[in-house]
Amino acid sequence: MDGLRELALLESRDYLEIRFQQRHQRELSASKARSIIAHLIQGRDYWASAQGASDLIRPLLQYYGALAFARAAILFQGREQNEEALTGGHGLKAIQWRQELSQGPRALLDLRIRVTGGTMQQIANATGNHEPSRIYTAPFPSWNLHRRVGTPSIEGAEVRIRDLLNRLPATIKMYERVTGLRAAAYPGFAFEVGERRPGMPGPEVIVFEGLAGLPTPDELRSALQLSEDQEIHERQNHQWGQGGPARTYYMSRDDDISERCLATGADGSAWVITPMPDGTVWSQLLMMLALSFCLGALVRYHPTLWMDLAGQARGDIALPLVRHAQEAIDQQIPHLMAQHFKLRAGVPIEVPI
Repeated sequence: MDGLRELALLESRDYLEIRFQQRHQRELSASKARSIIAHLIQGRDYWASAQGASDLIRPLLQYYGALAFARAAILFQGREQNEEALTGGHGLKAIQWRQELSQGPRALLDLRIRVTGGTMQQIANATGNHEPSRIYTAPFPSWNLHRRVGTPSIEGAEVRIRDLLNRLPATIKMYERVTGLRAAAYPGFAFEVGERRPGMPGPEVIVFEGLAGLPTPDELRSALQLSEDQEIHERQNHQWGQGGPARTYYMSRDDDISERCLATGADGSAWVITPMPDGTVWSQLLMMLALSFCLGALVRYHPTLWMDLAGQARGDIALPLVRHAQEAIDQQIPHLMAQHFKLRAGVPIEVPI
């Protein structure tokens, strides 16, 4: 079932009450139920409107829909009784966009945003900034459900559009293909043999070759915040890979940064996602919401540049990425939002294979 259909189930008062009871072990008040359902319906309507909208309007409608879904999730998880108790602002601020965009469309990927609190931090609180992932085990490809936990508070964090596109599983490959640069995430996963025991090494992390090639050991140490004495090996045709070289290392038992880097895409692809440049770790949902805000703000406040970007003029290198990002937002925000409703309600999560 796709994300929109999953979210539509929660528009039923009875179904919503069941899920709320599973999560909170208490009854859902009538006013809170109405508020949650109203935001879910509003999000669905925005999403439907975006499907038939022009390129100059669609990103803005997508963001309004994403914001409505996020506020429904906050109400479901938090103690707020209705929308009057929610923070009014979206919690994201564009940093010097006008100055940056004076250089033309080429500057788009390096536009920065700052988290100022608001809905963005509230949704981080509501979801715990975590998401389901997996650690493989024997016999391969068996796996155990793993909870990827991000930074609890992202208020004050600053990221560029580039930082989002080169970490989201849905956009990583297109980013490398279009820019020719290595993404800040690598195809790879963790494998663990048997139960964890004191004195034994942690799971083996296996990083495979991407479009930009295989990262060097020093690149991995820096990107994943590993210690300088961390042994990193190169293997040819690793037994769990698809052929070709791979870098491998073992987690220490008290190492949690590597566990926070293990992610699973909506299509079941496995990734090792590095922290943001400021060291914060974001879930895919938070990154998608931030990306949706960026595209929505661009068409809202800089529509002429948006038209120039689609005009096949010089400097439009970001155009294929922007189009791909819009498709990813359309497909994945409902999926990721529905996933978090299920995760927070204690419903079994199906991580795609």
